[in-house]
Amino acid sequence: MKVAVGIIVNQNKDILITKRKKESSHGDKWEFPGGKLNRCESQEAGLAREIKEEVGLLVEHAIFFMEVCKEPLQLFFYYITKFKGVAKCCEAQQALQWVNPRNLLTYEFPETNILVIKRLLQHLK
Repeated sequence: MKVAVGIIVNQNKDILITKRKKESSHGDKWEFPGGKLNRCESQEAGLAREIKEEVGLLVEHAIFFMEVCKEPLQLFFYYITKFKGVAKCCEAQQALQWVNPRNLLTYEFPETNILVIKRLLQHLK
């Protein structure tokens, strides 16, 4: 299953994270917004669609950051620095929060997101 995920950065250099509902897979954990790609959908189109559906933002500029494969998932992470709108919970999230990147590891994330956070922190040094 292919998944497009956004590392959304605002003008203060904070990153948007969302919290999964308790009853979901990885319930009560934080994650970067995104979701499954539709059949024959490009990564960029799926990313824009999922970000709009999940947090109500229109992606204007995204740069590929990294890929993480963990069966059965193939996750494509994009760094989003330009968007329109105000972030809000539009789907199955309990909460969302803008977080200083250096504080990301104080939140509980699924294992695949931890790999991305560590690389992101190295990238920011």
